Amino acid sequence: MGIEFYQTIMGKRFFEGQLPALIEACNRLADAVEKANALSSANGEEVIASKATANRCE
Repeated sequence: MGIEFYQTIMGKRFFEGQLPALIEACNRLADAVEKANALSSANGEEVIASKATANRCE
């Protein structure tokens, strides 16, 4: 049928570099939201971010 995306140079870059970097960035954002929520609840304030526990991408 043809070459698959994962078999291309761009596919390799995506799966080996860009996707792992994106997952790491999402996890850093989730950590920052959790930290902001913990700090705000300790101060009795509300934060715009959701109070839901963030799931990790692994």
